[in-house]
Amino acid sequence: MHNPSKRYISGITQTWKYYMTEKQLKELIRRGEGQTLDFKDDRIHPRSLAETLAAFAAADGGVVLIGVSDEGEILGVSNFKRVRDNVIYEAASRSHCDPQVQPIELERIDTSDGKTVIAVTVPADYETLHSVGGKFFLRVGTRNEALTPHELRRLMFSRGEVSFELLPCEHARLEDLDSKLINRYISKHEEHTGNPLSIPREQFLINLGCAIKKDKEIVPTNAGVLLFHEDPQLYILHSQLLCARFKGKDVIEYIDRKEFRGPLPELVDQGTHFIKTHMKMGGRIPGIRRIDYPEYPEVAFREAIINAVIHRDWNAVGEFIRVFMFDDRIEVISPGRLLPSVTIEVMQKGEAESKLRNPVIVEVFDKLGGYIEKMGTGIRRMIDRMREHGLESPQFKFDGGVLKVTLWGPGERFMELTEEAQKAKFAQILNVRQLKAIEYLQAHQTLTRKEYCELTNISPRTAHRDLIDLVERGLLSGTGKGRGSKYVLTKKLE
Repeated sequence: MHNPSKRYISGITQTWKYYMTEKQLKELIRRGEGQTLDFKDDRIHPRSLAETLAAFAAADGGVVLIGVSDEGEILGVSNFKRVRDNVIYEAASRSHCDPQVQPIELERIDTSDGKTVIAVTVPADYETLHSVGGKFFLRVGTRNEALTPHELRRLMFSRGEVSFELLPCEHARLEDLDSKLINRYISKHEEHTGNPLSIPREQFLINLGCAIKKDKEIVPTNAGVLLFHEDPQLYILHSQLLCARFKGKDVIEYIDRKEFRGPLPELVDQGTHFIKTHMKMGGRIPGIRRIDYPEYPEVAFREAIINAVIHRDWNAVGEFIRVFMFDDRIEVISPGRLLPSVTIEVMQKGEAESKLRNPVIVEVFDKLGGYIEKMGTGIRRMIDRMREHGLESPQFKFDGGVLKVTLWGPGERFMELTEEAQKAKFAQILNVRQLKAIEYLQAHQTLTRKEYCELTNISPRTAHRDLIDLVERGLLSGTGKGRGSKYVLTKKLE
């Protein structure tokens, strides 16, 4: 077995590996060409290979197997050195890819029948877009698609390389923004900084990123309209929030459906209220005051909605943020690709760094208060609150250009969890002796101070203090005086 080594050819870092076995190669081929796998024979032109390398780098990365036919037959390479130097190195170099694609990983696999296949691995490159002959390519399924100017623009938006929020909002004027909303934010900003606003309001909005100078006129940016217009949907239609409560567990029949309009902070509040309206609330323990126990922890679903609003790809026209409730789960769906270096795996672990696609929107939400508790902790808080509530951790899934966050509910276990939670919360305000008194009364209807002393092995003075505390809490009512006092559970159900 060869030892792995690094080669530096024309400024391109090539890492050679010799780890893949013939069996593993055949298993890889069996999967067929797709989003991250392509087959090429050794007659491929460097220009054609360059398009594949650039397309993989712009998408999710991938592997090119050279010496394999489109049908998956292992043909081998006729001249290993020629393919390595004149095809692979040439394709990855700046003469074909601008800038050059690097690093790429090369692996040589020699089969038992004397054939050689070269595996070229290209990592996803979220920092750079590579052009080939002046065109940009993106891997879509089994094809390398040349991007139109509009598609290229959208890709750059989705990767956070161009900011939709900082662009001037078409047809909107600065006077269209709501003064009350702006004043509210300025007040919060002054409260946060401890200093009154010392610059003109227009300049403040420009500095914030909510206004911009265009043709000698100051106009609101997309962020300015989304945050400070009473009805942003007049200009940015896809900024609506769609909420639906479905019957059962499928998207077939809905019980309630709302399309909410308004500035982004208001959308978060409306979405939160929609879920609370349709969410189950726990009952009570007989004889003990009611302790509300919700089906889902509010922090978790509110955080999911906030993340969807502040991190979505606002350039994804025609797609709404959706909040769907079912009998067994809540789904919050946000349009747009994940930002560079953010993966589903790290999100699932609660380790995702706070990458900001929309820093202006995040800044306003942060200063307003009540939306962002601490930057970069939202996902971790969702996970912790769900677990503390006795539920599964949130499930994150990226599919079809949207991020879906699923909060699985208790389902049929809800009443069981409710009772357990109520007992736990009630135990926090009563001591062990008082809990024994409640249990005794549920079985015997009345309790005297003498019986309580015998039940808990305490002095009459301590018994008196415990029982009076229960009376003051509204849990017991007493009749008589002294040792002859009798106590019963109240009928008050709060």
